Amino acid sequence: MDRTRIAVPLLGVFAAVLLSGCIAGEVPERGGGIGVSVDAQERAVVVVHACEPAPLTVSLALGREGLAPGETNEAVGAWTASAPVAATTELALHDPGAGWEGDPVELLGARSYVADGSVGGQGSLGTVAFRYADLARMEPGSVYVNGTDPDAVEMVRLSVEEFASRACPS
Repeated sequence: MDRTRIAVPLLGVFAAVLLSGCIAGEVPERGGGIGVSVDAQERAVVVVHACEPAPLTVSLALGREGLAPGETNEAVGAWTASAPVAATTELALHDPGAGWEGDPVELLGARSYVADGSVGGQGSLGTVAFRYADLARMEPGSVYVNGTDPDAVEMVRLSVEEFASRACPS
């Protein structure tokens, strides 16, 4: 595991926690993991891993910049896997491909984003918060997740294998 410091706005991390339900009350059962990567052109790719074969959904929203308390993050896009997923799979936001139902989106510079996912509508894949500017510092083939220290503003770079193992510990 390689700890790479990539700034994520504290408000974006707060939004990730809020969207995951950690503050709002009941926390859904963890059914896998979610991270972010880039393709060779530095375009965002959401990486998801389901522990058991299940239908997956992924949502993307803007971060909390400029929002007052109680205001909802603006939705950017939502995608549903066209077949149950039982492993690590990628969702290229600019071109979701045949495996995903949903419209392509282009991310805007100077913005932060929060991606979250669910498994079968009941379990959670968690959330990942990132800034558009972070994409330029990411390496294709690696998966970036938010660090576990709420006081540290960093993302952790993992191999695909480490990501899958962390998503579904034995």
